[in-house]
Amino acid sequence: MVKWAILPMLLALAACSEEAPKGGAGSIAEVRPVRAETVRPASLTQEVRAAGVAQLKREITLSFKVAGIIDTISVDEGDRVVKGQALGELAQTEVAAQVSDAEAQLLNAERELKRAQELQAQGFASQARLDDARTAVQRAKANRDTLAFNRTWAKLEAPADGIILRRFEEAKEIVQAGAPILTVGDLSSGYILKAALSDRDIGRVRVGDLAQITFSGLGDVATPARVARIAQKADAVTGTFDVELQIDQPPAQLRSGMVGTASITVTREAGSVPLLAVSADAILEGQGRQAFVFVIDPQKGIARRQKVTVEGIDDGLVLISEGLHDGDQVVAAGAAYLRDGSAVTLADVNSLIEPAAPPTP
Repeated sequence: MVKWAILPMLLALAACSEEAPKGGAGSIAEVRPVRAETVRPASLTQEVRAAGVAQLKREITLSFKVAGIIDTISVDEGDRVVKGQALGELAQTEVAAQVSDAEAQLLNAERELKRAQELQAQGFASQARLDDARTAVQRAKANRDTLAFNRTWAKLEAPADGIILRRFEEAKEIVQAGAPILTVGDLSSGYILKAALSDRDIGRVRVGDLAQITFSGLGDVATPARVARIAQKADAVTGTFDVELQIDQPPAQLRSGMVGTASITVTREAGSVPLLAVSADAILEGQGRQAFVFVIDPQKGIARRQKVTVEGIDDGLVLISEGLHDGDQVVAAGAAYLRDGSAVTLADVNSLIEPAAPPTP
């Protein structure tokens, strides 16, 4: 993953990594041994890391539509359930009484309507009375249907084949309408890892990007995943963006709520500036995004001081956008002894180490 915050520190350390001997750098005519490395194109793929929590894609919280006393809850956390299975219900006494009362009111309204129709036919009832009787019947039917519907939601059934993730209440407790009773995880929906990314990283991730997830509770074995959804709005509190990683083949022991660390492989867009990569050892002093390296001229056997533009750091390599070419040879060790135009010769690492002074007798 490209990192920006540590860039100034890296440049400062690189400038001090090789301390020139007292008396300054050697003369241009003096041939200095150096170690070189070849400039190569930076990898088009980079890594974005994020932590998140595993959960089933569909986790459904069940509630009663009406208030009442819980009669039974027949399942507990961890139980497997099948679609349509009865999970719990409210005490039916009050609910059934309300439905019976509504049916009685409807029956009475229908009798009043029939009486009004007979009287109106004989000329003893006005049209307004007949209309009122018809309206009363319609209202009584609506009330009966509402209570009958509520009665069906005084019972809980499993909405899908799944597992009970959470049980909130116990039998004989009084609950309000809409209070959570059970949470059911739909096993057919599959597992996801929901993670949060910063605004810097979210723009680099695309739906379909591949990832590897490790769960410390499962022995840190890498589990393949892919980016399935990216939030279009940041969280109002944290300022981060939610990302869902679909786990197509979850480990057998994976459980909802486990914490995992994801490594998402992202690819730079084709239209972005081509970048080259060098080791941090090749970077000399710099300021901001500007730094310097020594580029070896193989024809003349000299090193030229070259200004470069630094774009970031990826896995310990410094990314360069300007100042170098693919295949250039840059000094990776011995640069502290050079001036612009110094004569150089390629040497191994040991030859670059100054011999230690003999011990004082």
